[in-house]
Amino acid sequence: MKFDFKFILWGLLVVFLVMASSSFFLRWNNEQANLTIVNVADYNAFNLSANFANRDIDDVLVELRDAGIQAIGIREVTIRDMAERGLIQLQAYGHFLGWARTQEAGLFEFLQSSLAEYGAIGTQNLVAISTDADTSNFLYERLSARYLSQAQAAASGRMPEFFHFSYDGTDYFITNTELLVVGAIRDIQLGFDENLMAHLTDMGFSLVLRCGMNTGSNNYFWQEYEYLISKFNVKTIVFSNMVFNGTPDCVERAADLVNRHGIVIGVAEPPDQIGFVNQPGLVPLMQMTDFPINRVYSTTNDEFVTRTRDRYYRWVRGVIDRNIRIMYISTFQNFRVSVSTNLDDTIATIAEFTATMEDRGYVFSDSLDFLDTSMPSRVNRILIGLSLVTAGILYLSYLFSLRNSITFLLFGVAVVLGVGANLMSTEWSQMYALGAAILYPSLSSLLMLLYFKKYKTHMIIVKLIISLAIIMLVNGLGMFTVVASLADIRYIMSIEMYRGVRIALFLPILLFGLNYLMTFKDEDNLFDMIHKLLMKHPTYLVAGMGVVGLAVVYIFLTRSGNTPTIPATQFELRVREQLEMMFLARPRFAEILIGYPSLLVLVYLYHRYKHNLILLILGFGVIIGSTNMINSFCHVFTSINISINRTAAGLFVGSIVAICALIGVIIVEWLFLKWYHKHKKGAADATI
Repeated sequence: MKFDFKFILWGLLVVFLVMASSSFFLRWNNEQANLTIVNVADYNAFNLSANFANRDIDDVLVELRDAGIQAIGIREVTIRDMAERGLIQLQAYGHFLGWARTQEAGLFEFLQSSLAEYGAIGTQNLVAISTDADTSNFLYERLSARYLSQAQAAASGRMPEFFHFSYDGTDYFITNTELLVVGAIRDIQLGFDENLMAHLTDMGFSLVLRCGMNTGSNNYFWQEYEYLISKFNVKTIVFSNMVFNGTPDCVERAADLVNRHGIVIGVAEPPDQIGFVNQPGLVPLMQMTDFPINRVYSTTNDEFVTRTRDRYYRWVRGVIDRNIRIMYISTFQNFRVSVSTNLDDTIATIAEFTATMEDRGYVFSDSLDFLDTSMPSRVNRILIGLSLVTAGILYLSYLFSLRNSITFLLFGVAVVLGVGANLMSTEWSQMYALGAAILYPSLSSLLMLLYFKKYKTHMIIVKLIISLAIIMLVNGLGMFTVVASLADIRYIMSIEMYRGVRIALFLPILLFGLNYLMTFKDEDNLFDMIHKLLMKHPTYLVAGMGVVGLAVVYIFLTRSGNTPTIPATQFELRVREQLEMMFLARPRFAEILIGYPSLLVLVYLYHRYKHNLILLILGFGVIIGSTNMINSFCHVFTSINISINRTAAGLFVGSIVAICALIGVIIVEWLFLKWYHKHKKGAADATI
């Protein structure tokens, strides 16, 4: 028997992947340690809804606790909060000045003389007016920790950022700097309410702090944070709005706080569910603290959803499909129903969601554990690169029927180049994943075509088993490579993203056409074969399959990626919901409706008619299903276990759909043959 160098390459491919498995298990172990969910209720949102619904907030909190809420998210008190609670009066400086000019001439003259040295003050700055000593002391303390007072400004030779005056038993606080703008409203964050924090912890809740942005020059407020974090054992922070102000000093203070108190930073998922909300200063903070992070889903992203049931499914998908572990829940804002109904619907959805996720093996707690933030080594990267080099040489060797000597030479050159590239740079992770997502489906389809060409006489069941085994085993190597390439916590948490989705879905389809031409070129050269192929007159069967195939490819490509051109229909959404309830992870439609049916029908028709064009047309459907198998593992924020479950569910459901499709094809074939023979007999009788 003639020696074939490809056998050695297959062995080396497996060896390289086994030796690179440390990164695979880094990700696997992290995912197995990350099955805890924290349900967090936004205090401000629920308190506001309770007030509108004329319900006691403590009663609502008890209902939330019973429904499965473990933690309460609290935002910093703002100067507008104090005004709404009747603690202070709040006016724009221009309005206040006009009032003082007409109503309090003495106050107006006092202000004019006191502020004359500072020049003009913007009329849209805020004025807080307090007649209570405790409130005034609180305001001065909190403002001084964030903004330069007159005394601090004088010591540093700078302009004050707020003014404080007392006149006739009343305290006046006037801002003199840019303020935080939320929507069209200007406001000032004043830190957290210690009494509220104590009350919530007494009720059995843990606390999630929503630290806001400071627009002033002082950073003394970090001492406030540290005191409260230590006193109430806070373990989670989710930054509001624009995290601090992004200055190096603030980032360093925040990093020190996170490191010393063992805090998990919540990284928010944006409404489009792509990546994360990159707030100023957040990336440097994560890097300085070695990524003590976990993913946050804010239910305010659901506001476009009109059905409460759809919100529930989005929450379930968020945990299962996108690795969400901090559910930050606000009250629903459905304007077609009352505030009370929205409140009740929110609590009921929390209870159902919690029960569902517990049934699926997740654990609820009031805090999250840290994950392993190790990065794969350079040696690991080199081994993954060598595995791809080996797979690429195998593909070329099969495609062009290369001699052993040429294959060996190409392999040697590729190994040298691959090792050299890794020594110069370690950031090849995404290129490795993209290469695997393109290469392995292309290789599996080529091996399938070579098998069909060489073993036409095999029994139909044997052909089906072997072709399915080729697809699953070769693509399995691709799945493993993708996971091993995108293994560190940056990818799990979507800080870094795999961006090759569409090209990895489209390019294997093109390569499948090349695979077909090279497999069946026989004695003709490639150009002669293409010419003959284009000049052929296809049968009605082949022509019909061609039209269907083009439609399927078009729909597949326009539905692919994070921003599909053609949205899912309502019927499809309902089917998805049913599949999600039946399986841990719903199978992909491209696998169950295109991939597996195409494979079974291909095996049946090719076994009966031996027509190579059947392999070309239905093979496009097979390669679509094949690329989607690997694409499931390219969604890095989805855990390996979920992707494996999705693939297994796809095989199960896809087999059922494929059998139904085959029955349909057999019926159509029978009807067509019956019509054809009848038509042929009638033509023969007419000739006689």
